[in-house]
Parts: sequence; structure tokens; C-alpha cells
Amino acid sequence: MHELEAGDLAVRSGLAASWSHLTHSDHAVEREAGCALDRLSDAHLLERDVRGRFQLHDLVRVFAGELVPAEGRKAPLLRLFGYYAAGLRSAARTADPNRVHPTHLPVAEPGRAFRDADEANAWIEQEEPTLLAAAAQAMADPDDDLARTGAALGLAMLWPQQKAYRVADLISIGNRALSVAERLADDETAMHAHSQAGVGEYFKGDLTAALEHVDRHLTLARRLNDRFDEQRAHGNLAATYAKAQRYDRALEHALAQREIAREISSEVGERYALLQIGNAHRQMGRLGEAAAALEEAAAMAGRAGDAALEGHMRHALGALQLDRGDLEAGLAQLERALGRAVAGGTKLMQVQCLIQLARANRLLARRTAAAERLAEAESLARALDSASWLERVAEEREAMGAAGPEG
Repeated sequence: MHELEAGDLAVRSGLAASWSHLTHSDHAVEREAGCALDRLSDAHLLERDVRGRFQLHDLVRVFAGELVPAEGRKAPLLRLFGYYAAGLRSAARTADPNRVHPTHLPVAEPGRAFRDADEANAWIEQEEPTLLAAAAQAMADPDDDLARTGAALGLAMLWPQQKAYRVADLISIGNRALSVAERLADDETAMHAHSQAGVGEYFKGDLTAALEHVDRHLTLARRLNDRFDEQRAHGNLAATYAKAQRYDRALEHALAQREIAREISSEVGERYALLQIGNAHRQMGRLGEAAAALEEAAAMAGRAGDAALEGHMRHALGALQLDRGDLEAGLAQLERALGRAVAGGTKLMQVQCLIQLARANRLLARRTAAAERLAEAESLARALDSASWLERVAEEREAMGAAGPEG
């Protein structure tokens, strides 16, 4: 910070004076956290963001770093980052116990427990900016242990950020974790980092980049003889090829995922494989085979209490029933799927359901209901800044314009 001292702009001197005032204060009550935060704010060493949370200005952060000897910073930072990583892992498991979360990197801190999914989701939402900043700071640290703990924290963001459709963060964290893995020659961390970045690129719509990441995920899983992640990579390849409208390749990888999932008794893997098998068959016009796969998958998800994946199944079944001309059944199925998506906070699935509900109402000549659902879909797609789904909204609006009068 010494380069900032110029004439009356002695920033460092001003901060030092504020700090000195606080450290020599005889206010005993300042030992209490709440009062200490207020006094730090009054001394311009902390500021409040728009959500009322305290944060350090960048210049104050640099100054604070000068106060701590290099040899004394590692242990408290490891405890802090470890606490966040363990807490996030606990929150993610509590929020959705049916997902399999990356936990291979050791974290010494116990973290905290959560009563239920609502409390866990609220904590993740509230702490998300801090978690992201902590992960980025730790992964950029030259100390290997701190960087490794930062990767543990960043990789634990996979499912919460996927659910919330945090596209840029998924890509950024995945690439940062990949840099840490390369630096530490850690294939397992690299495998998970490729998976995370691949999901982000898939959402972004850069399918070439997504396929590159997921291909590396598959290669590393095979090298590590990690059968669970091998089948997971096949599932992600199936989804990516389906989005690229290469349904034969999607089916190939979905079938490979199901085979491995059955071999290792991974029901969650088998459920996802069946979803992709059903979607591929549907897109290739094999509606009977699609229905059989999706109905089996929905039944499995229901028995397991996997509400998130059941919502995906109901959405796919609803779209299939619309294809078959069974409009009322499809509409009912899609309403159920939307309810699951809203309850689970899965933003992208909400958009997908709303577009299909607009389609269902259009086919039933209920133009008012169709327009309302499409407006909801457009609003949410704009909030997510999703160009691809805004295109789908525009396609459905064009179809609505060509439809006849309301029945």
C-alpha cells in the first residue's frame, strides 16, 4: 500500500490511525462481536453492502494483510476456509440428499449442521457471496494447503449453483479448481473440476467447450478406476449430445451410464440414465420406448424421494404426452413437474415447465392461459440471462401467433 501514499492521500496512514485508535481503546464491551463490528464500521474499516452484510474495502483488506505476519496467517485461514467447506457440504447434503457431492478433499473443520432443507437452502443463499469470495481467495493462494481447501469449498458449490443456474460462477470455479489440480498434480480434483466447468459451459450453450470438459472427466474417471464418476460422465455426455441434437450419441452414452450404474448399484445414476434414454427415444420419434423409460425412471425417483429428478421425469413425460396428443394428461403432468421445480428451487426446470405449459394450453386453444405461462417463462429466462431459453420462448410465441382463436 505504500505506493498509495502521496501528499494528502496517505491512505495507509489513515487506516493505521483508525486501527491504532481501536486497538488502544479501553472500551471493554468491544470484546463482544456485535459492538466490535459497529466500531470497525464507524472507523471506516468495514462497510455494509446492500444486504446489510459487513465487508472489507479492497484497500482495507490489503492493509489488514500487512498486520498479520506471513507465518501466522495459514492456520486461521485454514480453519476459516475449512469451516465454510464443511458447512457447505453439510448444507448441500441436507438440501438434497439424493445428489452425490464431491467430498474427496479432506477438510479438518466440522462445519455446522442444519435442521432441514429450508434452513440449509437459506444458509446457502445468504452466504453465497462469502463462499464464492472465500473459494476464489483460497484457490489463488500460493500455499498448497490453502489452495486445496479452496478447491474443496469451490467444488462443493456444484449442486447449489447448478440448481440456481449460476452459469458464470460454475465455469469460473471449475476453471480455478482445475488450475489448483494441475498445480498439485491431483487427477481426482481435476476430474471434478472438469465436471463443474462442463456443467457451466452446457448451461452457457458452448457445447464444444462442454464436451471437451466432460470428455476429460470421463478419461480421468477411467484412469482413476472411479466407476461412479465414469457413469456420471456418460450421463453428462448424453445430456450434452442431446442438447446438440445428436440423439444417437446421446442414447449411446445414456445406455453406457445405465450399464455401469446397474453394475455398481447406483440407483441415482440409473434414474438419470433412464431420463436421458427416454429423452433420446422421444426426439427420435420412438414414443413407446420413450414412455417406458421415463415411467420407470419416475417410479424409481418417487420411491427414492428424489423430488428434483422426479420433476425432470414429469416434465419429460408431460412433453411426451403432448407429442402423442394426450393434451389434458400432459397438462396435468407438467403442472406436477412445475410444482416440484418451484418447491426445489430449480430455476431452469421452472422455465422448461412453463414453456411446455404454454404449449399445452396453446394446443388446447386456451390462449389466455398459454400467454400467461409464456410471460412467466420469459420473465424467469430474462432473470437467468439465458439466451437459449429466451429463443425457446420466442419460438413458442411464434407458434401461438399462428394458432387459431381461443376455444
